[in-house]
Amino acid sequence: MTYQTSSANLVRDAYHCFTKKRYNETVLLCEKIAALSPREPYPLFLMAVAHLYSSSFDAAERALEKVQRIDPEYIPMIQLRAFLGLKASPNLDGALKIYLDYLTRYPWDKRLIRGRKMLGYAANFPSLQKKARLADLVDIPPPPRHLLRKNAKQARPGLKTRRRRILPGVGSLPKSLFIAAFLVLFGAGAYLHFSEIMEFTRNINVGGKDFSAVDGVSITPSGYDLISRINRDKTREFYVSVGEMTDDFERAKKLIKLERYNEAALILNKIRNSNASFTVKEKAGFLVDFIRDADDRKFEASPYGAVSVKRYLYHGYAVSWKGRVANMKKLNDAVSFALLVDYRAPETFSGIAEVYSPEKGAIENGSFVEVDGLLLDVSGLDRPYISARAVRRAAR
Repeated sequence: MTYQTSSANLVRDAYHCFTKKRYNETVLLCEKIAALSPREPYPLFLMAVAHLYSSSFDAAERALEKVQRIDPEYIPMIQLRAFLGLKASPNLDGALKIYLDYLTRYPWDKRLIRGRKMLGYAANFPSLQKKARLADLVDIPPPPRHLLRKNAKQARPGLKTRRRRILPGVGSLPKSLFIAAFLVLFGAGAYLHFSEIMEFTRNINVGGKDFSAVDGVSITPSGYDLISRINRDKTREFYVSVGEMTDDFERAKKLIKLERYNEAALILNKIRNSNASFTVKEKAGFLVDFIRDADDRKFEASPYGAVSVKRYLYHGYAVSWKGRVANMKKLNDAVSFALLVDYRAPETFSGIAEVYSPEKGAIENGSFVEVDGLLLDVSGLDRPYISARAVRRAAR
């Protein structure tokens, strides 16, 4: 394999140029890597950061949007969004809200925790905002190993590739509106003006009940690549025909606009775990994100058994379960615990769900509670995971 066609060599060079602050070269190399591996978030993320350091805000936004489409839960991107929110916030409360929103979704992330602590101890927010450095709050990792393999196969358009999700979470972006002042972006002489940061951040937000974003998501019914009838990788769900899949996709969109979000989530998660093409799965994932961020969710007491059998169908599903608290752990501004769902007696309950909750008042080991929250399909976890929206005392 020659140097010119070796993605591994290009990746090494791109990271080396980035560490040497040769950002223009970094961008050019990342563009080549992205062309060879179009479904990898890493080169696009590195490109976005290089653009930011070069004050090319429009180009940075375009690169981040591509990362978002490839992997909406890519943690370095989430950290960068939070950092930009801090830099753009008009006050301490706004910055705190941004980090708290993200920590609700990614409570294990050390960079987000660090940002939250910095803000919590801030005596002078304008000074902290000016001095906060991207390198302190955003992880810019070295290239992942699979991109450095000398004989790694280069991804080609139209071929299915398996992409690594960094860590579980709800992904996507908070609905907080980023409002900017004239401030120092990186504490190194690069200034970000009001008009520039507004232009950079104005398209980030997801609307509440504005369904124009849903209407804008469509799949062409005539494409040959909408599903794969012969698939080397076994899928959890399978569509026999394009028509069957497109009918489901359009039905889910109608359900969203009727605010029947749970029903729509089940359909869209079926598509995401089927033999649908990468592009279709990407669009289904966007709609699941829209559902997850929707206001006024109706929490349903769905049977634990149905959820546990096919947890992957329930990502973003709003559930309400009662049970007993066990194994509670206190975090900085939240708690996590195991919920013994439908607890009746020792060894007599429907199953166990892991819960993360920003509310601590009603929770202690042994207490009976009712949890309203969003189910998340967390890879590597053998039980349902709930990001709680409300926890209440319940009768035994």
